[in-house]
Amino acid sequence: MIFITAKTETDDIVKGFEVGAIDYVTKPFNPPELMARVQTQLMIKQQRDEIAEKNVQQKELLHVLAHDLANHFAILQMSLQAIEVLPHKLESYKEKMNRAVVNGIDVINLVREMRAMEAKGIELSSINLLETVKESQTLIGEKLAAKKINLTIDVDPKITVIAEKRSLVNSVLNNILTNAIKFSFEGSSISISATIEDSLARLSIRDSGTGIPENLLANLFDVSKSTSRTGTNGEKGTGFGMPLIKKFVELYGGSVNVKSKPKDENPDDHGTEFIIQMKTA
Repeated sequence: MIFITAKTETDDIVKGFEVGAIDYVTKPFNPPELMARVQTQLMIKQQRDEIAEKNVQQKELLHVLAHDLANHFAILQMSLQAIEVLPHKLESYKEKMNRAVVNGIDVINLVREMRAMEAKGIELSSINLLETVKESQTLIGEKLAAKKINLTIDVDPKITVIAEKRSLVNSVLNNILTNAIKFSFEGSSISISATIEDSLARLSIRDSGTGIPENLLANLFDVSKSTSRTGTNGEKGTGFGMPLIKKFVELYGGSVNVKSKPKDENPDDHGTEFIIQMKTA
C-alpha cells in the first residue's frame, strides 16, 4: 500500500508505515513520481517472490539429497552389517547393494536436473507400474522388516503409466511408503493396489497406522507449513517429502489425494490412504 497524504510530520509518516504502508507520496503529488514509485514496489515484490521460489527449490533439492539418498545408504549399511555376521550370504546381498548404488546415482542425477525441470519440464515415458512398485518395495524392504510390517501388492502387470521413473520410485513411492511405515504400528500391514478408471491409473497406498490429524491434513502439501511428526517408534522426519510428492505427480500430469482417519477419533478403523492418479500409456 502506498499512501498519499498532506501530512508531512515524521510521527504521521511513521504511523502510516506501522499500519502497513510500503511508501508514501505527499500532496500535491506528481503523477509520474507516483507511477515510478508503484513500478519500484512491483519490482521489489517480484524479486521477493523469486527469492521465495528459489528457497523452495533449494529445500526440495536438500530433501532429495538428505532423505531419498539416505534410503540407499541405509541399504548398503544394513547389507554390510549382515555380511559381517553372515559372510556366506555375500552373494544374496550383492543384488540389493548393486540396486542401492544404481538408484543412489539416479537420485544424484535427478538433483542435477531438478533446477531445469521448472523451465523445460520433465522427460516422461511409459513405465510399468508393477515393476516400479516392486523396485520401491526392494528399496524400503529393510524398513518394512524392522517393524515387521506386511506389504501386499495387487497391481495388474499390464498397467503402464506416463511418468519419470527415477522420481516416481525415489521421490514419490519411497516417500509415501516410508511415511506409511513411520506411522504404522509394529506387525501391521500396508497395501498397494491399482485400478484403471476412465483411462487413468488409480494407485492406492493404504496403511492402518496412526492417521493424520485434520489440521495437518489440510496443510500436508503446503511447503510453507510444518507437518513433521514423530513416528510410532520415535522416527523423525522433515515433513518436506509430501510437497515433493505433489510436485512430481503434477509434473507427470497426474494428481494426488489423501484420506485419513486418526486413531484417537477412530479407534477401530484408522489409517491413511494416498491415492495417485496418472495417465495410462
